[in-house]
Amino acid sequence: MRDEQPVVTSRPPRAALMCIVIVVAVVVIVAVVVVVVVVVVVAVVVVVVVIVVEVVVVVVVVVVVVVVVVVVVVVVVVVVVAVVVVVVVFFFSLL
Repeated sequence: MRDEQPVVTSRPPRAALMCIVIVVAVVVIVAVVVVVVVVVVVAVVVVVVVIVVEVVVVVVVVVVVVVVVVVVVVVVVVVVVAVVVVVVVFFFSLL
């Protein structure tokens, strides 16, 4: 009797090919997810930075406007008081 080797079919190469396809698909999916997450994070950071910069600009503008208004009010009050003092002194000098 002769020892005959069983015939091995070509299933392992096909299974290996399927494994490679699955691994490549998973890697592509993970890469796409990572890219999407990075893009979303960068977009959120840019939006937050823009909002913070706008808030800082608004705060600076408000502070400048308040300072200008306070200076104008102080100048107007000083001028009015000076005019009143001059008028009162002039009036009393006529008496």
